[in-house]
Amino acid sequence: MLNNFPNLPLLRSDLCIIFIFVLVGTVLTQSPTTSLLPRNFKPKIGLIRVVSELSFGRVFSHPNGSADLVFDDSFAYLATPGGLYRTPLPLSSQSSFELISFQDTNIFRLYVHRGSLYILKESVANQGNAATDHSILRSDDHGSTFVPIDGALQECGSGFCEYLAATEALFVGRSIIINAGYNSLLITDDNGGSWTSLLGGFHRGLCAAQPFELVGHRMIIGGDCPLESGFIESGILTTDMLGWTMLPKAAGSPDLNDRGVWTIRRKPNSTDVYAGVFGGLLKSTDSGQNFRFVISYPIVGVSDPLIQTIFFPSHAPNMIVAAGRDSSQLFLAYSKDNGETWLDISPAVQPFVGAPDNTGSTSVDFIKEDPNGNIFAGVVYNPTKTFKLLQLNFNAAAFR
Repeated sequence: MLNNFPNLPLLRSDLCIIFIFVLVGTVLTQSPTTSLLPRNFKPKIGLIRVVSELSFGRVFSHPNGSADLVFDDSFAYLATPGGLYRTPLPLSSQSSFELISFQDTNIFRLYVHRGSLYILKESVANQGNAATDHSILRSDDHGSTFVPIDGALQECGSGFCEYLAATEALFVGRSIIINAGYNSLLITDDNGGSWTSLLGGFHRGLCAAQPFELVGHRMIIGGDCPLESGFIESGILTTDMLGWTMLPKAAGSPDLNDRGVWTIRRKPNSTDVYAGVFGGLLKSTDSGQNFRFVISYPIVGVSDPLIQTIFFPSHAPNMIVAAGRDSSQLFLAYSKDNGETWLDISPAVQPFVGAPDNTGSTSVDFIKEDPNGNIFAGVVYNPTKTFKLLQLNFNAAAFR
């Protein structure tokens, strides 16, 4: 059970609503049965604080939209269920967001690579013999215009056509790897002119696109396909990245049962890999060959967090933040010891977003760091169809 938190006063300025508070929660650690148990904990002051809410009051209409945030040398680009927005750097409480494209569109992810902005979005099928709503696009002029790079990913059937949609991309030199298609990984080395299948094929399926991560030439893949059959695998790619020296096979891991894998992230400059699953988090210390639980809630219980975001602050090398949603409320927890023990601070953050509501889930869709080390969290609050952009302050001294 999570601790209750008292109502905290709000400090207001002419520019924005300022939130300053100490986040205190339940420390979670791993037992021999991988369940999470609270223990006595004396919190330090100033570990994480929500210091401001950036002005973004637009209501969105898309029923299943998500959010993301990226930066180039001039702008911050914000994807919300209401569309793609842009604002000049630095990003602050005075920033004004301009809608530049894709209004009321489900945007999965944004990337900036070699100065170009890439967008992964939903493709809506249309009747006929040619798709018109592109799913993967690139902008070379800060989002003023977009060029589709998914021309080879069109699929038609039953009188309708659409482009295969990807929810993740990985940029390796001149190559781009995506997870479009049914249990598929596709790669291009000519900016989308052609695509090669590493796994699966060029077809849609009923399963969600599988998350993936690369450590050297080892590819780690996870998923939940068939439904409620969670898996995590790893294999070795060839030097040119266009094939395999070792095909993916099951990684060493505890029984996932129906815990589908939702995100996989490597800690920079290390062999540690983390996988967010339904109701828990897995950790590997050998580049994804073997995993163990470091967070594990009972499959049926009061809490069943779905971890979608794993963040590694640049200024705190031993800290990890895990975020997502838990039933109808958000989920936010952090570790100061490389993921071995965790403090759940969800109840302290939820009041600054809105009350939990069973009519719709609330999720932390991203935690991102700008070029100056400022950290921002994006929360989709479905009960009122609004998006909250919060600036977080991590006290670096507390994590040393």
